[in-house]
Amino acid sequence: MLDLILFLLIITLTTIFIFVVAPILSKTLNKDDIEKIQSIIKNVILFIEQTKQGFSNEEKKTMAVNYAKTILEYMELHISDELLDVIIEAQVYLLKK
Repeated sequence: MLDLILFLLIITLTTIFIFVVAPILSKTLNKDDIEKIQSIIKNVILFIEQTKQGFSNEEKKTMAVNYAKTILEYMELHISDELLDVIIEAQVYLLKK
């Protein structure tokens, strides 16, 4: 009976690892992904600055977030909203410098 319990426990833990932990570990961003993300956000900001001149800064930021999310999802690059905000703010700061 103990052998069966241990076997079921091992199977359960293996299943959890395969379907929960492994996908999380494989989704880490490497240096190339980060550079792609920064480049995409920089181009989005340049596009908005060039074409959306009658809008407030808050409206431009909302547009930048939406455009960047759409492009990043299309390219299957997933980042948190907080990281996206940080990169957008940094790129805007560097652009205005």
